[in-house]
Amino acid sequence: MPPRRDLPPLNALRAFEAFGRHGKMIIAADELFVTGTMGGLTPVLALDGRAIGAGKPGPVTSQLTDLFAGLTASSGTEVC
Repeated sequence: MPPRRDLPPLNALRAFEAFGRHGKMIIAADELFVTGTMGGLTPVLALDGRAIGAGKPGPVTSQLTDLFAGLTASSGTEVC
């Protein structure tokens, strides 16, 4: 059976593309964050003028941020 192609892989989407294609799902989200190679996790508190969840970082985002910070502190490569 060939793989489903009805939704693009999320890792291949940029935030604006994701919103354009799945805006209603994103607005209904309890939490939303973006990631980057230098920025770790960055919570998205509002999108298109609408609050995401409670308008503050949620528990999952906070936990992942803490875990990522611990991981990079213990095993990351220092960049000078």
